[in-house]
Amino acid sequence: MNIAIISLGSGGTMGHMSLTTNLSSKIPKKNKVFLFSDHNYSDFSNVKKPKFKFIKIPSQKHQKSVGGKINYLHKKILFSKLEKNKIETLIFSTFYDLEILKYCKKKRIKTILVSYPLRDSHREIVKLRKYYSLFDKVFTLNDLHNPNTISNNEFFVSPTIPENKPAKNIKEVRKILITCGGGGRPSAEIFFKIILEAIKRISKKYSNIQFTIIKGNSKVKCKSPNVKILKWSNNFHKLLQRQDLIVSEAGYYTLLDLIKLNKPAILIPGERRIDNQELRAIKFQEKGLGWAILPNEESTELSNLVESLIKNSKNLKNKKKFFNKAWKEIFSKDFLDKKIIKEIQ
Repeated sequence: MNIAIISLGSGGTMGHMSLTTNLSSKIPKKNKVFLFSDHNYSDFSNVKKPKFKFIKIPSQKHQKSVGGKINYLHKKILFSKLEKNKIETLIFSTFYDLEILKYCKKKRIKTILVSYPLRDSHREIVKLRKYYSLFDKVFTLNDLHNPNTISNNEFFVSPTIPENKPAKNIKEVRKILITCGGGGRPSAEIFFKIILEAIKRISKKYSNIQFTIIKGNSKVKCKSPNVKILKWSNNFHKLLQRQDLIVSEAGYYTLLDLIKLNKPAILIPGERRIDNQELRAIKFQEKGLGWAILPNEESTELSNLVESLIKNSKNLKNKKKFFNKAWKEIFSKDFLDKKIIKEIQ
């Protein structure tokens, strides 16, 4: 079967790339997998030989979505590419266009939506408009917070992620990794403004602390000798393992990496209309996995917290039981790849 995973309006965020590469690696080889995307993820991929054929589709200015629904302006070009590659199943990553769904139904192309739980108001509008009923199946990824299903064809599933060994216990804070994923959202500039102010304060007191910043597509700059800036790392998980403390936005797949590696972190949630990063970050702290700081709190909140962890690193230890519990919660359902494979057989 010819299967396409389509990523629309992603803004260059890492979650869509993670979903695509993780899922495509699990689909049996007898199927041909395509990635239709308006953003080229090759610069940010940890996969050297992806198991899909990348097909670029025209991009457009970022749109505000309603429950994941957007208006893709280049549908005719997309339709021709779907037809040319004889696509039989189309898997949407969070965002979709109703006209594309109607086209697929007319052409008898099976449609599947994969998404994290939408924030409350957006789930309610999806329920009211009955958008999910237009898909053959909707798979919502298990999170630290899970609402009730809103449609008979919506199913909560455990995400597909690569295997990684938990990191060793932290002795002291010397290496701090700062990451904002793809850095393609406006919230990245807010995030890095907070980060640079905190680095300036911390560096004055602790010159031995080394910061590594993964900037993605953001324009962040810092000339401090104890700050290393990378666009992306091809060994992201190994980089995570080597760090003593992580400061990050509260993206879904970043959270999974942190839990899998037992890495305490400070989460500064990015502003999203449909992804509840704020609630995810708060739940992260409530469950004893790390700390949450909202971007509109005082800028000193971050630097004070980091300084307290530098002085007293024991607060970063003995969290294994909390990570194990969170891991069991998220991976308590059937796996996404198994559900997808069942649908395409």
